[in-house]
Amino acid sequence: MSVGTAKKIVPSGHPVGGWWRRAWASLVDSWLGALVIMASFIPLLIVLGRTISRAITQTSDNVSGAWSDYFLDPATSPMTAEELVRGTLKDFQANLHLSAFGKVTIVTVVALVIWFYIYNHIVRVSRRGRTFGDQLLGLYRVDDTGHFLTLRTAFYRGGLLFGLSLVTQILYWQSNSVLNTLGNLLGLFALVNVLWPLFDAHGQTLIEKVVGVYVTQPDRFGFALAEGGNVPVDVIFEELTVGEMPIADGPQE
Repeated sequence: MSVGTAKKIVPSGHPVGGWWRRAWASLVDSWLGALVIMASFIPLLIVLGRTISRAITQTSDNVSGAWSDYFLDPATSPMTAEELVRGTLKDFQANLHLSAFGKVTIVTVVALVIWFYIYNHIVRVSRRGRTFGDQLLGLYRVDDTGHFLTLRTAFYRGGLLFGLSLVTQILYWQSNSVLNTLGNLLGLFALVNVLWPLFDAHGQTLIEKVVGVYVTQPDRFGFALAEGGNVPVDVIFEELTVGEMPIADGPQE
């Protein structure tokens, strides 16, 4: 078993994408996703800030009289300090509700974050064969014939990756020891999944083996990828030329 991806090829006969390129491409996609989430937090913070401010104002108007009576003469106040605190908190919770605009804003922000993930990891992969990170690093995701992935295959791949990450995080933060252990095991699986291309004959992760996806770096051994999508590998891969000398149509040692 060879370690690394330097001379490995996918079933269609084209070079496997380099592991470090894949790692950087994943980081780029993660950074872009983080930027989208961070940008989305701005309207969320504005909505939440206004909601809390409105609840504080309404609560203050409702309980200010009772608190004034207590501070003027605690002995004659109809409510004890403990009752006042409980009543204030209860009133604050009752006033802490989102406006219709706030609800629409939250739904829109959540939809934007989900849309970005779906577009980048599913739609874009099926149409162009690559995420934004893949494009920056010169990688493509294809099936065993060299076609770009179908929408269904891209959906399975993106869904499994997202599901693995989400379930791992949920279980990891559980106080239950059994669930926490399961989260740690899933985290270990995710690590093994990332490292698996170094040992796999076709440079696939475990999830990619399940859904039948291969990552290729077309120009690694002198190939170029023409424009287009969902077309056979013998059409999209063409020879590069250096001056008058064509580069051989195959892996170069």
